[in-house]
Amino acid sequence: MAAMFHAAAEAGRSLKRFTGHRLGYQLFNEDTTADSSALIDMLHSIRLTVYFPTIGDETVNWTEDDMEEAIFMTIQYLQSGAFHRLLAGMSQLHTLKLNFPNVPGIESPVNEANTIAVLPEIVGTHIWHNLRDFAINHTGATEDELVDFVLRHKSNLRRISISHITLSEGNWNSVFERIAGKCPRLRKVKLSGDFVYTAGDRRWCMYKFARPNEQMEAAVINEALEAYVRDGGAFPDGRELYQEECRQKAALGIAEELEDPDPFEENEPVFRTFKGRTLVKRPEDDGGYDSDGSHISYGSDEFDWEI
Repeated sequence: MAAMFHAAAEAGRSLKRFTGHRLGYQLFNEDTTADSSALIDMLHSIRLTVYFPTIGDETVNWTEDDMEEAIFMTIQYLQSGAFHRLLAGMSQLHTLKLNFPNVPGIESPVNEANTIAVLPEIVGTHIWHNLRDFAINHTGATEDELVDFVLRHKSNLRRISISHITLSEGNWNSVFERIAGKCPRLRKVKLSGDFVYTAGDRRWCMYKFARPNEQMEAAVINEALEAYVRDGGAFPDGRELYQEECRQKAALGIAEELEDPDPFEENEPVFRTFKGRTLVKRPEDDGGYDSDGSHISYGSDEFDWEI
């Protein structure tokens, strides 16, 4: 990607915004040059979507070996620090949106979150003093890393969008409690996708929200958590919200009101409804149940890719 900025600098172009879709992993392995650094420093907005072709895509004929190599090289390149150095050179940045791929069926060989990207390798400990809009997708982090990033940018943040994030340490309720109401200028919070945390060799889906660019009717819990993170106050009453959401979904004819099993029987609200289904965390010796009562094993592909 630094090469793109180098070419723009040579052409005498001045860039304020850069949007890149379907970018390959090679973009993470380039450092900036002297002539492109000044141009990069002027950027106000950067939005990147990293793309891996799917296995069987006839336009590229990728095999599983090709996919594994791309994942391995992406992780290696991110660990090299070149991408972080590129972002850190954007001192005027106010919009940072990064969308990393989720690659079902192949596990990351490196990090505990089993994600291609992890937050410290992207942002490090850098502070963008003008950052207002932050969005990230399909990335791993610890509770402390994610909280620290938000709080060190709390003065100017107006919008936060978090989607499909896996915590390798900590839990999501604690994340929400630690950042709730701490960003005085925050106006919009968007929580979407699956909010996962790991416990040993297991992955738990703590909240399951609608996917990005999709809407879910009667998203009572989703909206309450977003408002809580934005405004602070008391942590939302999960039991009450769960019951209200069930009532609304039943009234809309998209789900029956659920009374048993009660996801709050252990005072731990870890559940999510999506398109009429409910995923409920059960005790550690249990794989959980789908909304029709059928058992889901931790080792099954169905469970792995539902979360």
